[in-house]
Amino acid sequence: MIVHPRLAEERFSRALQAILEKPATFATTGIHLIEYSFPFLYLELETPARGQRLRLRVDGSDYDYRPIDGRWVDSQNQILRAGSGLIPSGSGFHAEPMEGWDGPWFCFLGWKSWHNHSGHQDIPWQAIRGVPEYSPPALIRQLHADLNRSGVQFQ
Repeated sequence: MIVHPRLAEERFSRALQAILEKPATFATTGIHLIEYSFPFLYLELETPARGQRLRLRVDGSDYDYRPIDGRWVDSQNQILRAGSGLIPSGSGFHAEPMEGWDGPWFCFLGWKSWHNHSGHQDIPWQAIRGVPEYSPPALIRQLHADLNRSGVQFQ
């Protein structure tokens, strides 16, 4: 199914309202809004243990028919690859690509890469897309928390 871009933009923008309208609230938790221009939301997530921020690109191109996609990007918004020392791995973060996926991916329910994995077909996106903890802001908050858990390494 192809989602009309205007419908995806309206749904994604509405879902991001909390971040877009109150970026200072998210900044106090270590999630910093950089830019939003549909279909991409750019954020920086603090990693206090490393004393740095990681840039995250969230893609809502076909939201909410499909889940959001998340990619680690550099300051020029180019997808980061393993070997940069900036790619989280372990605890649900995969630095190496999976089949059919170009680059690092997140193994967390609610993100497109999780739902694209052949071993994760038991919970379809359509079954959870209206659940508040799988909204884009909630997924971003959870990703930030997971990023800062012990056991996460950087490649």
